[in-house]
Amino acid sequence: MIRKYQLILFILFVQIPAFAQEQAVPVTPKLALETFRQGDYEQAYEMYSKLMTKSPKDSRYNFYLGICEIKTNKNISGAIKHLKYATIRGISRDVYYYLGRAYQLNYNFKEAIAAFNRFLKYAKQDDIRRGKAEKYKKESETGEKMSTKIYYLQVISKDTVSKENILSMYHPVKDVGYIFNNRDFFESGLDPNGILYLTERKDEVYFSMPQDSIHNQDLYKMEKLIDGWSDPIPLKEINSEYDDLYPYLMIDGVTLYFSSNREGGLGGYDIYKTVYDPDTKSFSEPVNMGIPFNSPRDDYFFVTDEFTGVAWFTSNRYTSGDKVMVYQIIWDKSVVKNMVYEEKDVKIASTMPLLENIPEKYKALKNNSKKQTKKTTVKALFYFKVTDDVTYTDFSQFQNKEALKIFRKGYALQQKKDSLSAVMQNKRQEYSKTTQPDKKNKLVNEILALEKQVYGLDSKINDYYYQARSIEQPIVEKMIREGKYNPARESTQKSTDVSDLNNILIQAEYSYYTDEEFAKYLQKLDKMYKKIFPPEMVKKLKHADSLYVWGNILTLESSKLMEQANKRTEDNEIVISSFFNEQDNKDQTEDKSAELVKKAIDLKNTALKLYHASLDQKFNIFKNKIKEVVLSQPTIDFTFIEERQAEANAYYRKAVEDINSSLAYNPEQYEKEGALKREAVNLQEEALLLYMQYLDGNTSVQDSLMNNKAVKENISYQEIQGGEEAVKEAEASGKKVTTTQKAKPVYKIQIGVFRNTPDEQALKKLPPVSKISIPDKGLTKYFAGEYPSYEEAQKDLQKVRDSGFSGAFIVAFYNGNRISVTKAKEMGH
Repeated sequence: MIRKYQLILFILFVQIPAFAQEQAVPVTPKLALETFRQGDYEQAYEMYSKLMTKSPKDSRYNFYLGICEIKTNKNISGAIKHLKYATIRGISRDVYYYLGRAYQLNYNFKEAIAAFNRFLKYAKQDDIRRGKAEKYKKESETGEKMSTKIYYLQVISKDTVSKENILSMYHPVKDVGYIFNNRDFFESGLDPNGILYLTERKDEVYFSMPQDSIHNQDLYKMEKLIDGWSDPIPLKEINSEYDDLYPYLMIDGVTLYFSSNREGGLGGYDIYKTVYDPDTKSFSEPVNMGIPFNSPRDDYFFVTDEFTGVAWFTSNRYTSGDKVMVYQIIWDKSVVKNMVYEEKDVKIASTMPLLENIPEKYKALKNNSKKQTKKTTVKALFYFKVTDDVTYTDFSQFQNKEALKIFRKGYALQQKKDSLSAVMQNKRQEYSKTTQPDKKNKLVNEILALEKQVYGLDSKINDYYYQARSIEQPIVEKMIREGKYNPARESTQKSTDVSDLNNILIQAEYSYYTDEEFAKYLQKLDKMYKKIFPPEMVKKLKHADSLYVWGNILTLESSKLMEQANKRTEDNEIVISSFFNEQDNKDQTEDKSAELVKKAIDLKNTALKLYHASLDQKFNIFKNKIKEVVLSQPTIDFTFIEERQAEANAYYRKAVEDINSSLAYNPEQYEKEGALKREAVNLQEEALLLYMQYLDGNTSVQDSLMNNKAVKENISYQEIQGGEEAVKEAEASGKKVTTTQKAKPVYKIQIGVFRNTPDEQALKKLPPVSKISIPDKGLTKYFAGEYPSYEEAQKDLQKVRDSGFSGAFIVAFYNGNRISVTKAKEMGH
């Protein structure tokens, strides 16, 4: 009986795969063509390969398979074979376009030119491939000229990696300089994945960025000054109307390599070389490095190491998707151009075959490089806080596909905003230097236009991030509760700015650094925390306060060290406490003043980072709580909370914009941005302290905002009516337009408090816009519409929020003065 059951099970296991195979969707010509037209060339390649096994002489199969082989970069020689067969059968004149491209990618430049000419002879003028064919033809003509003399390179290694990880394959010694991702050098403002070069003396940095929002990448350099870095200096002699990027300066200080997709190349990005002339203070005309450094596809980021005699560059000539190949070659005086006598030599050289017998010194170098690669950690791509304890640094960490999709939209806009911010910063610097009135006026208009774009993006970015967090957060929290969340998914590389500070708490022995007044305020906050927030959030808020106090401690220590340095005392006392760093006085350098100054600066910079970490943490916690309070009780008048949060948003947004527009770290500017964030958090704390009183039964706090404003700021609220056009006309004429007194209160929708004019396109979608200025703070409140009742205003509220002003809320006025919505409702009855 047992043997019988074993036999049945065996038959079942044999038949199940066969049955599954029978159920697989068969490959049909119709399905293959549909897949091809959808642009899924990888899948279409597999389908047409199967169809070809049954019908190898079908001209249509040959035609489509050849195109797939070009698109996937799998088998260019096979593509030529299949497309040539299709030409014989006369399937379509379009075949010559693809055949020409296949010849070009295979370095058969003469044949490519002939095929493109034949296609262009018959192609219609509106055929979008016509322009590409003409471009490819020019590149093939360039290739034919370059094929007469080429380099024969000795390749030590070639490694396939994803494009964003190519730096892990480059290992030049420090004596030739440093190569970084932008995010490792610049605070923000540039593409974080872009690559820059820092000289070995760390006194010059070469990088690329867009000149403005409509231009391509240009090359720039910055020079180290006594108190920081210079403004970006464009390399005008090199830059073209195309993309110019990946700069690398040799140790001779004059030879610069870079990459460009300008006209006159072999196709895609090519590697170029130029030399700086100290006498004329300009670079020479860039020279294309030729074959095999360059190919009809992308070739870029050439880096040399003259100390070890090697060089690297990257290409996608034999890869597909986001994969590229990094080549390491021997780079010494033996690398010279040679004449070409046979066409096959060009093709062989372009394949970059590995050197059969690698010299021992290069083998050792390669092994050392591998060891270095294992130790290398990739810095975080971004910092996206999902929960108080979980921060994502890479797309792969998302648990929910929808959350990732939404986050990617916000991230893409963030890159665009950073780019625009950098352009805006350049315009402002240009404005400060120019003396020509016409040019100043032009720059003012350009800066205003950029400011509006940046603001518009900022609100959209925040909305995307908020949506993504709202979806992802409960999923992660549930996984943590159930013990299913794997922290290993998080990046092993911590942020040097914030994550390293996560465990800092105030030590009792240093409490004397906190003055009595601030200590009382912390006690007041502590009561509010415990009343309004859950225990785990109270812990986070206290931690944030701890960071802030530690920032004060370090600032005081920094001041003492700087004072000692100025007096140039020989006292051996170490001002910084042993808690931070124990060191033997015998290790003091000869120049004690310089050492003390360096310590003071380091402490001050750490203090600033502590301040920002503290304020960022508190701002986000407070903002979420305020939003939760307002949304959970929609029938209660929380104008006194919403108004303060709106003003806090303006300060915080300004701080973030200033940080994003800064190319390099500037301590003074960073301190000013911290002060703006402090003002924002103070307003939030004021709102929540009033809310605590409200919970205790003190409903009079609902009128506190208008009363406090009138006394504190002495503001006469004059409104400018009639929408955006009227606002501009009134400002231009210098007139003040006041509202007529009304017997009944009116309601408006406050769309926000801003330092800069909101996006004009967004404003046009709203009911008539009015505004109130707060001169002493440099802020302006913007309102939409004017309604006789709260219910009428409520009808338009969602429309205003959907237009990009998600924090909009209803406010009330009586005789031109702000009153609480509660009071307005009472007066209306």
